[in-house]
Amino acid sequence: MQVRYGISISTPGGYAEPGRVVEAATAAEEAWWEGLFVWDHLAYVWDVPSAEPWVVVGVRAAMLDDSERRLEKLSGDRTGKHSIRINKQWRICFRRTDAGPEDVWIVDHH
Repeated sequence: MQVRYGISISTPGGYAEPGRVVEAATAAEEAWWEGLFVWDHLAYVWDVPSAEPWVVVGVRAAMLDDSERRLEKLSGDRTGKHSIRINKQWRICFRRTDAGPEDVWIVDHH
């Protein structure tokens, strides 16, 4: 699939709050945009908040319906936690709560 129309968001400033990215992603999906892209690096600007891009993407992914993502329940020492596969190598892991995802981290699966 080739993406023809997408929205790019940088994480410094207004989109440093993951909830704002979720709102933008939801609006983009409802308007049939084909992709939402988040800056893949950190930026430091004086007196301007900035978010870690992987956490922002993880929060958005955690808000999707289970059928829309590769959600997996973890076991062993990670029982009670979940992961979403980014690709064959990387996962976003988190603890699911009623308030949303908590304890979000990125794991190299291999």
